[in-house]
Amino acid sequence: MLERMDAAELSEWMAYERIETIDNQRIEMLLATQALMTANANRDTKKRPRPFGIQDVAPWMTPPPRAEQTEEQQVAAAQLATKLLNNAPRRG
Repeated sequence: MLERMDAAELSEWMAYERIETIDNQRIEMLLATQALMTANANRDTKKRPRPFGIQDVAPWMTPPPRAEQTEEQQVAAAQLATKLLNNAPRRG
């Protein structure tokens, strides 16, 4: 991977790692996802027609309940995302 990555991109990833570290919860989610894919790839669809879900392989990873968003909150989130995407530096 380092053979294909220039110094600027490596610096960006290093800065990202300082801000957004890969913590234990993220590692657990990655491992649970891998277990989930393995379980679904090998399940007997006649005995278990419904695919396994994340709760089947990692019951402690219950997602927190999400509050309903108002229309105003949805519009504000969309406007913010659009602004961030429009201001993002372009590569290439």
